[in-house]
Amino acid sequence: MSVCTNVEHFDPTEAGAETVEWFHQMGIAVPDQGGRAPRFDELLAVLRSFAGVRVDVDMHGADGESFVILFGERYSDIGLQLEGSVDPEGTVSLWFRGGGNEWTMLTILKRLSRQCGPLMMWTELRTDFSIITSDTDVAIECKRRSDRWNADHPSGPKLVVIRPPPPIAET
Repeated sequence: MSVCTNVEHFDPTEAGAETVEWFHQMGIAVPDQGGRAPRFDELLAVLRSFAGVRVDVDMHGADGESFVILFGERYSDIGLQLEGSVDPEGTVSLWFRGGGNEWTMLTILKRLSRQCGPLMMWTELRTDFSIITSDTDVAIECKRRSDRWNADHPSGPKLVVIRPPPPIAET
């Protein structure tokens, strides 16, 4: 089974007071201002801002509205697959397929949030929520996510962040 990690813009007003309070109780910082869904051109610009990292884009669907993006080399320290769709205005619905490389996912979303504001990331099982902003400390968020997973799944496999992948410079 492949894990799907979903991404969506985050706006505390849209989320409502009860949801914001739940995030606070989970130890997740909630920004005051909301974001918007990223556009496809912004996503591509962010992915291509990683110096020396391969970005392969495959558009498909009747009107080319769906995509699969391979970022980096498959099974490498930073490699992952992004999937999604683009609406007629260019807005993206996005998810990461396969999971496992949270450091890279969080780094991509941190860079993307510079353009569109806060983004929310969660697994398809609606566990391990994160709200990512341009100020997110990726190392701390990876640790928080692994600690949360391990607390929620005491008898299951442990999620351990052993080390970050090699640094990826921006172009």
